[in-house]
Amino acid sequence: MTKSDISDDIAYNPYRSTITKSLSSQWPRLPTIEKQQLKSYVATHSSIPLSDIDSRYRYERLAFVGEGMLFSFVTSLIQDLFPGIDRESASIFRSKLLSPPVLSSISIYYSLPSKAIISRHILEATRNSIKATSEMFEAYLGGLFYSYEKHFREEMIDPALTRNTERIYKSSVGEEQGEDTKDEKKNKKRKLSNNTFQNSQESQSHSYVNYCSAQSYAYDQIQPFLLPIFTSLAKELYDPNECEHKKLLGLSENSKGELHILLGKNKLPMPIYAQDKVLPSDESSNEGGAGSSNGSHKVGRSKRGLKWKVSCIIVLPEQDIFIREEGMASNSKDAGNIAAYLALKKLREIMLDQGKKGEEKGGEGHMRVTH
Repeated sequence: MTKSDISDDIAYNPYRSTITKSLSSQWPRLPTIEKQQLKSYVATHSSIPLSDIDSRYRYERLAFVGEGMLFSFVTSLIQDLFPGIDRESASIFRSKLLSPPVLSSISIYYSLPSKAIISRHILEATRNSIKATSEMFEAYLGGLFYSYEKHFREEMIDPALTRNTERIYKSSVGEEQGEDTKDEKKNKKRKLSNNTFQNSQESQSHSYVNYCSAQSYAYDQIQPFLLPIFTSLAKELYDPNECEHKKLLGLSENSKGELHILLGKNKLPMPIYAQDKVLPSDESSNEGGAGSSNGSHKVGRSKRGLKWKVSCIIVLPEQDIFIREEGMASNSKDAGNIAAYLALKKLREIMLDQGKKGEEKGGEGHMRVTH
């Protein structure tokens, strides 16, 4: 099995073990899609062609609707559960909660893959795919949404508000009795046109209100199902240190190159790197710099696995400078960039401080820095 196959294989999904009995004990039952036609669309994978079907209800489009609904719901949920979280960390955590491995785990919990109708030649591969099984959950939500929407339109809207404007057009094209002068015909035509436009606007307004009401109703019906699932997952998976680590990864990108350029321009010795694979302790949970503070949430060693730890050492004897910073990540490149970023930050602080001291002494004995 290739690396790409492993990354999409449900057997290697790291979040399947997250959904324990205690975590899912408060999860609701899967709501039933009452509209039988929609129920069949949801269960029919895109590998099975369907004819004479509204394009909105095709499998991949239903998954698209479910994906959008989850995005809005989880965004609001994070806002409510973690009021102190910054925007970037919230975005990172939302991506985690809505990642295919998490959604695939939910899909498997509700046995959606076993209910799906899939083309025989890709049956096993599809049911064992993280991406495909995550889309099954999204498609089910899309079908559920349209089922509730149809129920609202058919059962809960006053029929008087949903009548079409056929009577308006009939009156506008009806023949007038009697003979009229040319001016009278023009005036009647203008009056009928104005009435038609006004009635058409009223009809469109009612249709828009009904459309919004139906969609709001459908979304409101689905929220009670999603709330306990994603609330429990959010509380279980949120790790403030992980968010900080992801931000640190972004900040440290290409830092090794920047550090080498700065040292080279100032004709200073290049840094020394040392690397090793380690099993992080529960305490060093940010996977960033060695001196970083810890959060209250701890992730067990068994969940983390081996990580790369890289040390970046800068020795400048003439300037009496010794810097050692460490970075930890899932690969040596990222760990090296983190270590270099922290060392570069420390070096710039020292250079700036020495430059200020030199200026206070009249420009003697301080390090000249070329940025």
